[in-house]
Amino acid sequence: MSRSKVHVYYQQGWVMDLPDLVQGRQAHACGYFVNDAGHRVHLVTGGYGEDFLSSTEILYNGDPAWTTAGLGHLPAPANGLRGVSIDNNILVTGR
Repeated sequence: MSRSKVHVYYQQGWVMDLPDLVQGRQAHACGYFVNDAGHRVHLVTGGYGEDFLSSTEILYNGDPAWTTAGLGHLPAPANGLRGVSIDNNILVTGR
């Protein structure tokens, strides 16, 4: 199984597949928020690829590819993260 594949699930089950991540990862945090233009923005951060990761990637709804341009990093590489979207914010927990 590729660690670059992104599948979106809601409580009802599978919803859609998104473009592949820039950097394959597992055990990362993910979520989404709606930007000022009313578009959904997906986010993944941290996890494990070839090593522990601190990078973040976002995908603007409808874009063909994820981007890391202009994004910050976690304070330290982190694995085993969990993310949740609440009130248009993404909260990330983990070690």
